[in-house]
Amino acid sequence: MAGTGVFADVLDGDVYKYYADGEWKKSSSGKSVAIINPTTRKTQYKVQACTQEEVNKVMESEKTAQKSWAKTPLWKRAELLHKAAAILKEHKAPIAECLVKEIAKPAKDAITEVVRSGDLVSYTAEEGVRILGEGKFLVSDSFPGNERTKYCLTSKVPLGVILAIPPFNYPVNLAVSKIGPALIAGNSLVLKPPTQGAVSALHMVHCFHLAGFPKGLISCVTGKGSEIGDFLTMHPGVNCISFTGGDTGIAISKKAGMIPLQMELGGKDACIVLEDADLDLVAANIIKGGFSYSGQRCTAVKVVLVMESVADALVKKVKEKVAKLTVGAPEDDCDITPVVSESSANFIEGLVKDAKEKGATFCQEYKRDGNLIWPLLLDNVRPDMRIAWEEPFGPVLPVIRINSVEEGIHHCNASNFGLQGCVFTKDVNKAMLISDAMETGTVQINSAPARGPDHFPFQGLKDSGIGSQGVTNSINMMTKIKSTVINLPTPSYTMGTLSMFPAQQIPLQDLQSTAHQQIQNPHFDPTSSHDDFLDQMLSPLSSCSWSDLKSPRNPPKSDDTGPSNVGFHYDEILASKLRQHQINGGDGGGVSSPATAAIKMMTQQQMLLPGRGVAAMPLSLGSSGGAAGSHHQNDIVDGSSFKSPNQQGGEGSMQSLYNGFSEGSLPGTNQTQHFHHPQAPNFGATAGTVMNQSQAGGSTTPAQPKQRVRARRGQATDPHSIAERLRRERIAERMKALQELVPNANKTDKASMLDEIIDYVKFLQLQVKVLSMSRLGGAAAVAPLVADMPSEGGGDCANGGGSIQRNSNGNQTSADNDSVTVTEHQVAKLMEEDMGSAMQYLQGKGLCLMPISLATAISTATCHSRMNPNKGGPLLQSNGEGPSSPSMSVLSVQSATRGNGGLDGSVKDAASVSKP
Repeated sequence: MAGTGVFADVLDGDVYKYYADGEWKKSSSGKSVAIINPTTRKTQYKVQACTQEEVNKVMESEKTAQKSWAKTPLWKRAELLHKAAAILKEHKAPIAECLVKEIAKPAKDAITEVVRSGDLVSYTAEEGVRILGEGKFLVSDSFPGNERTKYCLTSKVPLGVILAIPPFNYPVNLAVSKIGPALIAGNSLVLKPPTQGAVSALHMVHCFHLAGFPKGLISCVTGKGSEIGDFLTMHPGVNCISFTGGDTGIAISKKAGMIPLQMELGGKDACIVLEDADLDLVAANIIKGGFSYSGQRCTAVKVVLVMESVADALVKKVKEKVAKLTVGAPEDDCDITPVVSESSANFIEGLVKDAKEKGATFCQEYKRDGNLIWPLLLDNVRPDMRIAWEEPFGPVLPVIRINSVEEGIHHCNASNFGLQGCVFTKDVNKAMLISDAMETGTVQINSAPARGPDHFPFQGLKDSGIGSQGVTNSINMMTKIKSTVINLPTPSYTMGTLSMFPAQQIPLQDLQSTAHQQIQNPHFDPTSSHDDFLDQMLSPLSSCSWSDLKSPRNPPKSDDTGPSNVGFHYDEILASKLRQHQINGGDGGGVSSPATAAIKMMTQQQMLLPGRGVAAMPLSLGSSGGAAGSHHQNDIVDGSSFKSPNQQGGEGSMQSLYNGFSEGSLPGTNQTQHFHHPQAPNFGATAGTVMNQSQAGGSTTPAQPKQRVRARRGQATDPHSIAERLRRERIAERMKALQELVPNANKTDKASMLDEIIDYVKFLQLQVKVLSMSRLGGAAAVAPLVADMPSEGGGDCANGGGSIQRNSNGNQTSADNDSVTVTEHQVAKLMEEDMGSAMQYLQGKGLCLMPISLATAISTATCHSRMNPNKGGPLLQSNGEGPSSPSMSVLSVQSATRGNGGLDGSVKDAASVSKP
């Protein structure tokens, strides 16, 4: 029962108290306001008539409580709202009883409203956590003319004190639709319930009290509107007003001042029916939309605009359904119950009389008993009748016949209201066009207007209201945006280079303290005090700035504060570095400048490759070595993967085409090493045939068809570029493995790894010259070059150092100088005298694999080696073709067989590299 049990504190004698400071209080005025039962038209309840002074006290406590509530964690606010929702639904019966007696709502609808309200509170709590739990992050450079020097963080913060005024027809549901969003957003709330419906609202507020909300956070004041209505809406302590009602809202909006307003003020919702509509569906929705709760709903169907061709059929169907509606007391769950007050009944009757006087057709006899008015359908209503434009808020529905859709839209838009509307048609295209043309906040297609579900946006145009309701919209309306801007001293970009330390001001020499000393002795020292292997890898690099790595094609601007994200022109960079640092060959004993070259090249590769997006391939770093001249199993290219030769038909098949260099002694050590590296396809010798001499016994095997390599999109498919890519991936993998050795690997492993790379680079030195000459004229052109390579480690060239070539029949042929053209002799001579000039000559003939800038650097860097042949072979070179691959190139050739004499080990099969 209302006012008993857990609700006993709400009632004092026969007058219900008001709620403030977490307590139920009696007004100092000693007055009360009577609430009339619409059915009996007698006083059912009494509530306190609060004074303006009490309103002032409420506002002070609300302000204080709100400051504390705003600091309450969001999850805690949601937790309390969930608790209140559960209590509300638990006590639905006494609250529904108040609704039945206060506003004559049918019993079943009263229960539904309370349960629906509890669900709305819970949903609001959940949605509030999502909405308020996230903010926005903006950057300044999204607006033209700005660098990224400002970060803007935005969040939603509470407005303060919210004044909520619900209407009589949904005093619980429309109250919690304001209370929930206000509280979850961190606001405090003052509820001014309607006189009819005040007791239901007081019982609902007590559920929030039982949930344990802080004192002063929620208040509910009752009284006469003439005494405290304007005082509340104009109070300086109010920061926002959410109002649902009638014309009173217009007056409030004029007096409220500069505070946010959320208002829904009624409507004249039109129902447009086209010729192709399902008339049974239309009739059912007209009954539900126009006569539920006696038409006392803002979203009730208020006027039917039906095409003349189907008007008679529709009116007949609606009349049949109206006749089945039950009329009586709300306790009996009747469809039609008394309207809320006698004044409302009088207003409705005035509209009916006006329509009768002007010739409207009455489909039922008009009947009234006190506040109870029987349902009435008025046909042939014309625009000059009041009922065509005014909102009856009762069980009377006018029907206007139209001859075109445009006529119906015109009538709809001519109304002062614009809350909702609906259109019935089977043609969705027409429905969308009509919806767009109707000046209403919401248009329902093939259904009656409705406010729910409660989380849907709910808004009106024109005199139907201001702002938008619905859970999300209400939360947003009851908050304001707060921005915090972080001003940075220099532009900053996500995942970009740190701008406050410009790259050009950070020389690499600052990364290690012993750079220059280790240039002279770059070999890894197991006894060194350095625990960081990368320090020792980086130390041989000379001092240079990051700005040196910028592409010449993208010079830095004068106002640059950091490196631009531009592509690097790798060959030109390398050429520049080679000019600065003369990398000479070394003898077989001890450590000399080739080691420096190894570290420089490998480190620069590691620095430059990530910018090119090169993916490292998971290849083994090496295997244990055996005796010189033993056979090795090398990786071979198959598409984008590497496979064992044994999977390709045994040792003699693909092995002959894809040889890696075998083990050999490192300079100055007895350690035997073996290296796996990417293999490029052989580019056939003379007549397009290639034979490879077996390392074990010198036997020969016919060459197998070259594997076809499928390139990814954007990749070049020529053999040189494929080999280039594989080589880069291999180098990246080696450097990655080196990094993984830091800092836990023992120094012996680190030294071994470094020696392996140094020896690998020495081998590449020989390969570059072999490739360049082979592209010119086959194996014969390579002979002078190979013959010029002394073997210091005991290795020798095949057949006494001469160039050996095998034809497809396995027969040996000498590299006869007579077969060398004048051009080949000229280039061979140039190679002997000046490698840079040879490269330039080849470049002009379209045969060189490297740019002239790099060739010039080669010439400069290798001049010392040519003058002193005992110092070994040429330095590491690039063979990247400009058009095919702009990246830096070190190896793009078929590997040759290496002897056991270190850098200068003889070439076992010089003919294995020939022009394509």
